Amino acid sequence: QDRVQKRSNLVRTMRTLASKILRAGKGITYAGSLQDVPPPLEKPLTNYIKESNSRMVHLVPLKEPSPFMSPSGKKRSTKPPRTIGVLIIEKTEESWLTPLLAERAETVATHVSTAMQNARTHQGVFLLPLWKWLGRGCGLFEGRTFLKVLLFVLLFVGVTGGLMLVPAPYRVEGKGKFLPVKQQDIFAPWDGEVVAIFVKSGQRVEAGQPLVKLQNVDLETQLIETQNTYEEKRQLLVTLVSSIQAAHAKYDRAEEIRLRGRHAQTQIEMQGLKARIDRLQKQIASLTITAPLAGTVATFQLEQMLSHRPVSRGERLLEIMDEDGDWHLELDVPENRLGHLMSAQLKAPSEALPVDFVLATKPENTYVGTLKKTASRTDVSVEEGSIVKVEVQVNKPELPNCRIGAEVQGKIHCGDKSLFYVLFGDVVEFVQRRVW
Repeated sequence: QDRVQKRSNLVRTMRTLASKILRAGKGITYAGSLQDVPPPLEKPLTNYIKESNSRMVHLVPLKEPSPFMSPSGKKRSTKPPRTIGVLIIEKTEESWLTPLLAERAETVATHVSTAMQNARTHQGVFLLPLWKWLGRGCGLFEGRTFLKVLLFVLLFVGVTGGLMLVPAPYRVEGKGKFLPVKQQDIFAPWDGEVVAIFVKSGQRVEAGQPLVKLQNVDLETQLIETQNTYEEKRQLLVTLVSSIQAAHAKYDRAEEIRLRGRHAQTQIEMQGLKARIDRLQKQIASLTITAPLAGTVATFQLEQMLSHRPVSRGERLLEIMDEDGDWHLELDVPENRLGHLMSAQLKAPSEALPVDFVLATKPENTYVGTLKKTASRTDVSVEEGSIVKVEVQVNKPELPNCRIGAEVQGKIHCGDKSLFYVLFGDVVEFVQRRVW
């Protein structure tokens, strides 16, 4: 037959018997008796003999051949070889296995095992049809050195020319955050200790609403001392008025003039003390910090961060942002990309370059904004190194689920450059920096 009929009874019984041998991993020989055949193999062997009319069947398991050399630095595996197939030898006229046939069967099994393993390895090569197609193409130039060189030169010139001549959009990437435009940092007006927190993280507050209360023991002590001194001066003033009246009644002009001088001096001192008291009271009142604008408390874990904590004057306590107003992006652009950005701004009709960006909270959608402002100085970022901050204007109604501080990946359109520079611009700039 030219083709094997897979559905025939003989082929099916042969396949069943071979699968049993594969699992067992040991060969068997049938020479007219089932006495030496293991019980699990009796039924499939009997069915096969009925279909094939064989008087002798010799089944040899094909073992996976071991490599000629073990990998360097590794011990040769001690596991038994894996069974990858079964060699079936049958005789229809004689019912015994001769020693010569058994020896030849083992030799054939060794060669067949090697051939099967090589075929399995060959078929397991990744993208085998592609490599075959490439091999057939390269075979056309076998022994033709000039054609090979010519083809390589043409391919190189074509690819290089295409990369240099084909324009492609060049975009400067930057990472940043999505924030409201209107925001205000709240700083400590004086040294002190946080004794009360009136708001929570994420709470909506109105302008003038108390946020945090500080306590400064030194200011309170100064206020008490100043008030006591002021009271002493007030009582002294009352005493001086009585003494002036007594001196006037006695016509003691010199004493009266002296007392009136002390009276005037005490009044001046009291005015200074009163001004100091007012100033201290205002300072103490300013320790109850209020919201300068309506918005949302954007500082995370406010209670854990500030509760009963000593703070210094000018230290930032919390941050308020107006979520109802306009929003923008604050992107960190690597300093080595700033030249492309500025060049694109000079060439564009306006400096408002288009920006594509995606939000970390909704990465499946791409949104569009315009470049609004570029910082005039360079900052240092732990992750990116030297960076320049830029602000991007966005249309808030197009952005659902706005979250303060959401991470953003933005790409600023800087016009067209050659496809070669778009793909390998980093390499070109690296060579320019090192060689120049």
